[in-house]
Amino acid sequence: MNEQIFMLLVQNEGPGGLFDINATLPLVAIQFLILMFILNKILYDPLTTFMYKRDKYTMNNLRKASKILIKAEKWNQRCDKIVSIVKTYDTNNYISKLNESDIEEFTNELNSWQNEIDLFVQEVLSSFLIRRESITTYLTPEIELLSEQINLKIFNENY
Repeated sequence: MNEQIFMLLVQNEGPGGLFDINATLPLVAIQFLILMFILNKILYDPLTTFMYKRDKYTMNNLRKASKILIKAEKWNQRCDKIVSIVKTYDTNNYISKLNESDIEEFTNELNSWQNEIDLFVQEVLSSFLIRRESITTYLTPEIELLSEQINLKIFNENY
């Protein structure tokens, strides 16, 4: 039965067929334009104005932040210069404020270290002298023996 209904519908197809242009086409076009206008006013205009305001706000904040960064860098350079000046002034001031007793204590300590170093050098030198004497006393007989042998050889060769 379904097949018969389908056959009747296909045979009774009138002019225009599937795409019959009548009064409904302009009506659909007008509905589409009205929907587009309503969506534009209700949804898209507020959204675009919000996005524009947000972009403007972020650009203003970025400009302000860059200005603040530039000022902060200048202040940082000034502070570094001031700190270096204060450090040199403080060290010079500290050195000038040293008491004479501190200076005297330092010179006494320096002198004591110098005395200890002098004693150490004297000990090392005396040790070297003692070892030199012992070595020369040990080697003197051998040197004399070798020198006599050399003299004998030279004397025997000449005669």
